[in-house]
Amino acid sequence: MGPGTSARQRAAPGYRPARVPRSRVADRVAAMAGVILLHLAVYYVVTRVNSALPVGAFWDPSTTLDGLIPLVGWTWVLYWAAYPYLTLGAGLVVGTMQKGDFRRAIRVFVAITLIGGAAQLAFPVVAPWPSQSHAMQGTMHEAAWTRPYACLPSMHVAYSVLVAFLGAAVARRTGWRVFHVILAALITLSTLTLKEHYLADTATGVLLGLGAGVWWLRGRRFDPGPAGVKWLSDRPTEGLLDDR
Repeated sequence: MGPGTSARQRAAPGYRPARVPRSRVADRVAAMAGVILLHLAVYYVVTRVNSALPVGAFWDPSTTLDGLIPLVGWTWVLYWAAYPYLTLGAGLVVGTMQKGDFRRAIRVFVAITLIGGAAQLAFPVVAPWPSQSHAMQGTMHEAAWTRPYACLPSMHVAYSVLVAFLGAAVARRTGWRVFHVILAALITLSTLTLKEHYLADTATGVLLGLGAGVWWLRGRRFDPGPAGVKWLSDRPTEGLLDDR
């Protein structure tokens, strides 16, 4: 950096959000809404197909460690924090990305939704919902839409980890990076302390989310141009921010 570089630039030299034209905002909102609708559709298909299976068709991934994890009712707050995080939070993280990064992020979300749904059909598991749960969890369990047959991997965890990965990757301040990582970890933990998932469900969800994040990051870090592959960090930022 030259001597004329401002203190703010030195403190936050990383990723810069895109200047999204108003004409493209609706397109981005529609794309993100489409991901949510796809998830709901996949969840509906998986839970209805698996609910028709005989009892013997379900896999039991429980381990001794699952039995050692206590049921902690108040952690429903952490579990439900995923919903605003995966909608409003993800919207702010993904919706302000540069054009190529945004498109790749949408593809990543679509990919893990389909991969997760396929895995849940291939390895059907019944969620370890307790007979006595917190009122908030009980309300969700009793809803006509919800069924305990979309477990492995836990998409609740996979989406949270992916959003945290993306958020940490584009954050310009360490505090925000720490926030994303800690929140995803707490959400993941809550799926266990509420007995919403087995350890196998959460572990595969973490791996799916991390794998998707790494795939997205590899595409962002490299830019194949006329002169060959270059690091984006070695290129001037001007001109990369426009969404045209």
